[in-house]
Amino acid sequence: MNRQDRRRRIAEISKDANAGAPFVNDMRVAADLHRQGRLKEAENAYRAIIRIYASVPEIRVAWSNLGAVLQGLGKLEEAVTALKKARSLNPNHPPPYQNLGMALLAQGKVDEALESFRRAVELNPQFTEAWHALGVASGQKNDLAGAEDAWRRTLELDPNRAETRFNLGLVLRNTGRLDAAAAEFHACATLDPSQGDARLALADTLIAMGRAEEAAQIIWVLVQTTPAHPVPQQFYARALTVMAQMGNGDAAADRADQWAAAYPDSEAARSVKIAFDTYRAEKAAAQTTAEEAPKAEEAATETAPAATPEA
Repeated sequence: MNRQDRRRRIAEISKDANAGAPFVNDMRVAADLHRQGRLKEAENAYRAIIRIYASVPEIRVAWSNLGAVLQGLGKLEEAVTALKKARSLNPNHPPPYQNLGMALLAQGKVDEALESFRRAVELNPQFTEAWHALGVASGQKNDLAGAEDAWRRTLELDPNRAETRFNLGLVLRNTGRLDAAAAEFHACATLDPSQGDARLALADTLIAMGRAEEAAQIIWVLVQTTPAHPVPQQFYARALTVMAQMGNGDAAADRADQWAAAYPDSEAARSVKIAFDTYRAEKAAAQTTAEEAPKAEEAATETAPAATPEA
């Protein structure tokens, strides 16, 4: 159960005349510990609540929250047990299905997780987290159509969810829809500028679309932001190579010079600069040869002896 769900449920309990004030107060304490990331303390608090208030109808909330805490602690088997208990206490309440699905997914039980996520969105079609998780589980089953559908439903509910846009972009990229994939990666990077993976994926897609120079511009920003990280450097070297292959070698060589000058200790930058220095030398040699060939032909014509007529 997410934070908003917990707050809503606690508020509902507070309005219930049949629920004792001690139960409500103890749930608030446990939920606060949960929100603060003090999971072991939250686990102990929820277990105490379950033991003391076993007869309170809303005890299912404590079971559901306990399952989420146990999952966070890596106690997956115990989490599944707690969440199944919460589900049994109210089979029509969506959050336990979502949390149970996440625990099952972490255990590698993808089919069971899919069933749980589907039940969650069936009970609450507006359950954004469950739709996103359904997409993740579908992707793990290589059901790209199912993943795409779930993530599009997620974005209908929350268009600003950067993680979902990134995942949708991957599906579109893998199914050959490069323009649409690039749009999703760009949206992800715009929504969350810290998403370096989205920028790399966007650059990779642009290279595949024949737009290597645009890709190089994007990756150069990442190189400057994380100069010690090898992955952006690898992508940048690839972008410059593709630029040269597409006939834009001079611009790529200039970028290689800029890279080596900015990061003289970078082995990747030095290697790429050496390659483009060789490219420039070979290009200059070829140009010189091309310019000298007509002159050589002209000189040969001028010095050739005149033909001797036959007697």
